[in-house]
Amino acid sequence: MRLILLMFHLLGWSIALGALLCQLVMLAKYQNSKEIMERAGSERMSSTIMTLIQTPGVCLTLISGLGLLWKADWAPLSQAWMQFKLLFFFWIFLALRLMARNAKNMHALRQQCCGEDSERLRSLKDNQRMIGYASLLGFLFAIAFSLWKPF
Repeated sequence: MRLILLMFHLLGWSIALGALLCQLVMLAKYQNSKEIMERAGSERMSSTIMTLIQTPGVCLTLISGLGLLWKADWAPLSQAWMQFKLLFFFWIFLALRLMARNAKNMHALRQQCCGEDSERLRSLKDNQRMIGYASLLGFLFAIAFSLWKPF
């Protein structure tokens, strides 16, 4: 049972990290595109990736991580490495919620401004990218703690 939970935990991390990287690359690639359809499409696809891939990956990680803690009789919760891992996971979860809200706002602003990107829309895209980079850093730190002190 523990190995199955660990497999799902790693699968969830992989899915969530891969979706985050895909989203960041897509937003960066089409940020300065001259074609409005490419910019709007990248924003829409980024939102879809976050909703359909990244969110389930993070949820799978959470559920399997709780299962692993339960199998370990909650003993790792008192150790500092686990507390740091949980802190980074909390940041990733919070960042996912912030990015989802940004994606909704980007979609609404895209509907309002037909041709050029407004200053607010560019600001939201920059905000989305910075939150994504911070999440990526959180993923890397959580992975480092996992490699340093695995379950």
